Amino acid sequence: MNKQQATELMHRIYENLLDPGYLAKISEIYHKDVVLEIGSKTAYYDDVINRARYRLEHFAEFGTMIEDVLVDGDKITVRIKQSGSLKSGKPSDTYHGVVIYQVSHAKVSKVWGVFSPDFNYLEKA
Repeated sequence: MNKQQATELMHRIYENLLDPGYLAKISEIYHKDVVLEIGSKTAYYDDVINRARYRLEHFAEFGTMIEDVLVDGDKITVRIKQSGSLKSGKPSDTYHGVVIYQVSHAKVSKVWGVFSPDFNYLEKA
């Protein structure tokens, strides 16, 4: 995967996270047997869907700034900053993260990520 393809994939992952249509895109982005290690938590395909539902239910605004994209073979490393505002009117924390994606057949098969501050990726809507 070249840098342009990797950058396009990262934009597909991180753009329009509050669009209800994003749920339908998940199957185009992630393999059904994807494994995510986010901080100390391990998550799977259904957890990706649950996290998208959580954002839709709890956030009025949510955005991601992609700060860096690095490509090495089948791995993409991205440095991001995420923030938003909750439907309750409160601003959310700003999260800084480094996430490594392993890609096979143009879909994500494995994810390793760390964020500061840490958050519970498995929190359900």
